[in-house]
Amino acid sequence: MAYLIERGYVIEEENRYVLPNIEDIYLLLPLETIQFLIDTIKECAIKVYIYLGQRWKYKNGYVFTQEEVAEHIGIKLAGNARGRQLVRNALDVL
Repeated sequence: MAYLIERGYVIEEENRYVLPNIEDIYLLLPLETIQFLIDTIKECAIKVYIYLGQRWKYKNGYVFTQEEVAEHIGIKLAGNARGRQLVRNALDVL
């Protein structure tokens, strides 16, 4: 339960647990936006788009690093010049 509470999937109240409103958890995108992204860019850039959208939703004025983005989309940057380029290219295209 601690993991779910920490991640915001369950809210702990005094004597009960509550599931948050779904709109508060997920980044809701219009179908047209999803279709455009799928048709025009690679999966990596879509993951970056969703990750940054989630962060923007919860943190006004959100500042991120390439390392943070890479970690959340499953790319290790240590000694990985191609991975760094992939993250940079995904950010540029978005």
